[in-house]
Formats: sequence, structure tokens, C-alpha cells
Amino acid sequence: MKSARGLSLVELLLVVALIAVLAGLAAAVIGQALPGQQLRTAAREVAGQLRFTRAQAIATGRPQVFELDVIGKRWKAAGKRDGELPAEIELIATTAREEQPAREVAAVRFSRTAPPPAGGSCSSAATPPGAWTWPG
Repeated sequence: MKSARGLSLVELLLVVALIAVLAGLAAAVIGQALPGQQLRTAAREVAGQLRFTRAQAIATGRPQVFELDVIGKRWKAAGKRDGELPAEIELIATTAREEQPAREVAAVRFSRTAPPPAGGSCSSAATPPGAWTWPG
């Protein structure tokens, strides 16, 4: 009897087809995970810029504003910082009318506030349901 050396054409095609199927499945899984990663990255970026804007208000003693353009998917923060959000993200914002520079722009104003008196406490005004509050 002769011992077979190498693979037959059928075996080789079967292996190639199996690799192609596995690669297609891997691409589908990675493709589904990408939008969630984009959302997490955008949320981290906006949260960081909100913290920066608040810190600037405290450090300078002057009011600072963070603006979010919900149509153009752009943001502006203190220190002339700005950026874009992924087009795939849907933005919905509810803010106080006084802090809304334009119909499609939501704004959060930070002011330096005096610390509470010794042994005292801080209080805040009532916020309408669904309105943005910072810090939450």
C-alpha cells in the first residue's frame, strides 16, 4: 500500500471554505460591536469635556458654558475646545430655555459657587423632569 502524501484538492477546498466562513462570522461579530464602542468613546469624551468646563469655571471664577449641537453633532467646551460626535449617534437633549442659545443647541452653564457654610449644607433649586443636571 502506498501512503498518501499531502492533501487532496477536495480536502484543500474544504479547509479554505471553512476558513472563509469563520472569517465572515468574525467580521460580523466585530461589526456589531463597533457602534457600541463608538457610543462609549463619545460618552467618555463628552463627560471629560463637561468636567473640564466645570473645572475651568471653578479655577477662573467665571461662568463657563458647554454647548452640544444636537443636529450638527458637534460640541464646544471651555478654552475654545470643540469636537464632533459620530454621525450614527442619536442625540436628544432637554435643557432650560434660558440656557439654550439656539433651538438645536443644548447648553450647560457652570459657575463657581461658594462652599457651604461650616456645618451647613448645600441646596439646589428644583429641576424639571428630564432636564440635564450636572453633576448628576
